[in-house]
This record gives sequence, structure tokens and C-alpha cells, in this order.
Amino acid sequence: MKKLFTFFILFIAIQLAAQEKTGIAVLVDKSQITDFYQKKIFGQFVENLKTSKRNNYLIYDWKEKTHSVVYDRVLNENNTDQPVEQLVFVLPTIKYERIPALQLTADSTGKTVSAFYNMVFESDLYYKVIDFRTSEIISTGEVKAAYADMHFPKNKLEVTDFAKYFKGDPYRLKSTNYKIYREGEKRTYLAYKEKINKIYDKAAEHCAKSTATIPAIINGLQDKRVYKIINLDASKVGKKLVELEMDGGDADFISKGDYVYLYENVSFGEKKTTKLLAAATVKGTSENKSALKIIPFQRKKAAKAITEKRDVFLVRNKNVINEINNKNGESYKISLDKNCLFCAHQLEMSLKKLEHIEILERAHMAELKFFTEKFKNEKFIDFDMDDMQGKQQGVQVVLQLQKKGIKATDVKTGRVLEAGTVTYDSKLATLFLDMFDKEIELLEVSGQKKNKINEVIAYHPFGFVAGQKIYAFEVAEEKVGGKVLERNIELGEGRVQRLISDKVAPVKITKGKKDIYAAKNANKKIRLMPEHKTGLLEKLQSGER
Repeated sequence: MKKLFTFFILFIAIQLAAQEKTGIAVLVDKSQITDFYQKKIFGQFVENLKTSKRNNYLIYDWKEKTHSVVYDRVLNENNTDQPVEQLVFVLPTIKYERIPALQLTADSTGKTVSAFYNMVFESDLYYKVIDFRTSEIISTGEVKAAYADMHFPKNKLEVTDFAKYFKGDPYRLKSTNYKIYREGEKRTYLAYKEKINKIYDKAAEHCAKSTATIPAIINGLQDKRVYKIINLDASKVGKKLVELEMDGGDADFISKGDYVYLYENVSFGEKKTTKLLAAATVKGTSENKSALKIIPFQRKKAAKAITEKRDVFLVRNKNVINEINNKNGESYKISLDKNCLFCAHQLEMSLKKLEHIEILERAHMAELKFFTEKFKNEKFIDFDMDDMQGKQQGVQVVLQLQKKGIKATDVKTGRVLEAGTVTYDSKLATLFLDMFDKEIELLEVSGQKKNKINEVIAYHPFGFVAGQKIYAFEVAEEKVGGKVLERNIELGEGRVQRLISDKVAPVKITKGKKDIYAAKNANKKIRLMPEHKTGLLEKLQSGER
């Protein structure tokens, strides 16, 4: 199986006024587009860019190794250069065997029972959106596409007539006379070549269609609106909500196939947050209206929220949710110590799930300088690299991905913490609790029976992960040498249940139900802490703070 790095693409998005079209520059390293199917997928990708409802795309010939950039006049037709505010990097890859190896199975005597080809064809589209002036990573993720066909279940193309291509039993020949086996294998491939190519043609066409996701993602990231459900009578909604309409359409550059997300506002005392109810796809649009269809398995939840007349709303851009949940503006800047744009990509995707965290990119300085100087010379912008680097200052923590875990260094103090690689999301959230001196808050008791607390609702400033273990401590204060020190007395533990929102979740108490009740009933301060390996729990148990 060979892994083909099909092409690096850098999108540079120009964010103009809300109702204007934007310009997107696409930088392509054509020297890496050598395979037939790479070219086919890239051709469809370019077509998707040209037909995108909102954006003008400008294509550049880019050399990754030398960082040279040349405007592609052929592909750009009548387009002209524009200034930039966002950089969107995309790395599409495909996996397949151009000439697949023949696979054999045999019985206990070593006689061939079956022969087949593994027809795996997969496409992974990695993307990263970066703010031009600040270098903050606005969004990062991957779009996966794999091809399957009813004619070859489990990606297998059966070779039912294998015997006629071999001078003997193929399984036995493979170990006794490999030269004769290879001759038979070549004859088999030539006989099945047409079928194999047809399957790959369909697979490439299928994967090429998935590239339309990238323009949709960029369009959505520029949409700051919060939308409302319209023309829906809550009293007539049944057990499942399948279709609905919202108050946004062509005027907002919404297209068929775009994703929209249904949220509700929830409150626990003074804590306000949001809860994701469902995702929906756009089925059709008019000037100021869109028809939506909620994806399966989320329709009951959506229907219940509507019939109960909860405070619900819709967004295309999930970054809007972060802004809603982070109205006090508290955020922390981090960067990753790495040598290339897509190094540690999985780690960056996990980091983007955490609220209050801003990730600053550092591996794109050469391309950044090119466009800064280019547009400054052409009078599109009036700032230079020094201005931009000033906006990129203020990194508080540098992360480094290591074989045995994640190393975090506080830039100001030099303090170093490490977290294991298991369960990235929860480990990272816990790491930042420690690094930024934050705590999980106990919001309310949600389950109590007599003198036992069975469940509590808790708030995590960086986000919970379902299933993670939480410890409960009573905080006792002691005076030592004129100083007030905190001592942490372990009360019990529990597990995070299904999340209410990213930051709010019920914690089912599994140990110490009576002790937690007694401390709560006596108005003692209770501290909740997650299980982790950064050293914070050990510090708490030893009384350090």
C-alpha cells in the first residue's frame, strides 16, 4: 500500500464586509501532483473552487521546499489579486495500491481456497485556517472519504477463476516457486485490470466530490450570524424533528449541502453555557430562507427541545459558540514547537476543542512574509511583518509533542509540566487547569437520597470528556507560621456522564457518597479535580497550592 501525498494547498481568505464576495488565493505544489487519480481529484477540487457561491479563488503555483510562489494565469482566467486576512492550508492525501497484490487464503493442507484483491481507496483532506495578522489557528480538522461498492463487499474484488492463471496451486507456488507464482499473478492482474481500473475510477470520482467540503467550511467560518428557526409550530412537532427552516439564505452565501448546528442556551445558577442538540444539512435556499434536514439519531433530541419551547438557535460557524460562551474575553495563548504545518495535527485538533485556548501557528512564516510584502507593495495593506509579529506576541505556553507525552512550558516562568498521550482531550484540559491555576466548579447537587449525594453538576473551564474520573476533596485551612495553607482531604470520586455542554456535565459519584454529603451539608468547601499525571493531584494531596 502506498501513501500518496497528493498536494499541499494554501488558501488565503480575504474577509470583506459581511455581504460582499471574498477573495481566496490557492497555492498548489504541482510538482507533487503526479498520479493519474491525484490529477483527477485536483481537477474536481479546482472546479469546486470556481463554482463556490461566495468566494473568488486565486490559484498560485507554490513550491513547498523552496517557498516560491507564482501566480497561475491559466487557472485564474480573469481574476485579480486582493489583500488577505486568513490563510487556509489544506493537505489532501490518498491511499491505494495502483497495482494491488493478489491475496490468497488456504485450507489446513495448504491448498488455495480463494483469491481476491483488496480494493482500498481512501482520501483524507487535512485543513487549517489561520488568521493572517495574528497567526491564530481559527479552525483545523480533516475530511475523510472512503469508497465502497456493493459489488465488492469489505473492499474485496473476488477472483473466482484464479486456477486458470497459474501452473499449479498459487498458495503453494508462492512458497515453493515464486518466479512461476509471479508469472501467474501478472496474468491474473492483466485479466482483471479493466475491473480494477473501473473501481478506482469510481472511487476517485467519489473522493473528488468530498473536496467541495472545503469551500463550504471557509464560507461557514466567515459567517458570524446567529440564526432563528422560522415557520415552525411547536405544537405540531412530533417525536422527531426532521425538517425545519431558518432565517438565512442566498444573501448569507448559504449553499445546498452546508452544515448548520442547532444549539440551546442552558443555565445553572449564574453559569450560562450552550448545548449542541443536532446538526442539519441545507437542502435548499432562497434569498433569506433555507430549508434544513436534521441528520438521523438527533431528531428526537431536537423535537423535545422545540416542544418544550427551550431557548434554541442555529449557527454555521462553531467559533460563534466559543464567543457566546466566552463573553468575558478570558483566553490563553499557546503555540506548538514543530517544524511543519501539519506536524502534530491530531494534537492541534484536540486543542481546538478546548474553549478559552488560542493556538498561534509558527510554521508558515515564509509564505506569510511573501504575501505581506506583495500586498504592501501593491498598496493593498499598510502594515509589514514587524506589525504582524507584534500582534503574534503574548504566547503563554509552548507545547511539545514527545514520544511519551506532551511537554508544556510556561514562557514567563519556565515551569514545565507533562501529560500522558492517552485520552488527548481530557489530558490537555487537565494540563491547562494546572498551568493556568483554574479549578472545576461544583454547580449544584443533581442526585441525593437521604444522607448520600449520588450525582452533582460540575463546570470545567476547558471542557469535560465523558467517562473521565473526578476526585472530590474537602478543603481545610490551617495557619502555619503566620500563613494560611490549604489542606485537601479526599472525600470520594466519580465519573463524568453524558455531557450537558462541553464545559458542563453531571458527575456520578461512585465512592464517598456519605462523606461528600456531610461536607456539603456542613457548608465545607469542596474541590473537584480530574485524574491526571501532571503532578497537580499529588500537590493537592500533599497540601501544596
